[in-house]
Amino acid sequence: MVYTSLREKREYPRIGIIAHVRVTQLPYKGFSCSAKMLNISPKGMYLETDAPLLEGELLKVQIIEAKELSVGGTCHSGVVWYLTVHEPYAGLHRYGVQFLHSPLFFPFQSRPAMSA
Repeated sequence: MVYTSLREKREYPRIGIIAHVRVTQLPYKGFSCSAKMLNISPKGMYLETDAPLLEGELLKVQIIEAKELSVGGTCHSGVVWYLTVHEPYAGLHRYGVQFLHSPLFFPFQSRPAMSA
């Protein structure tokens, strides 16, 4: 994986949010995992988990527990970058996930993340 500076690519501000989510592969292949959402923007979110996911993989993300977001809310998204880390108190993998459409649980009023 080639890791480039993501700051240059950011179009929107991020909001720091801690939420527990359930991540399921699309189409469903019998695999889902829990993850922690650490921030969100109108275009996507940052996830941390121990589960390996592939760049370009399509996902359904469902909010399991959060103060700022609607529990049970879901969105379809895709992995656009990942980073494997070796920190004792963090998830093994970190992911940049882009929304395929603006999720209903999203706390911003903005245009859709990707146009159809």
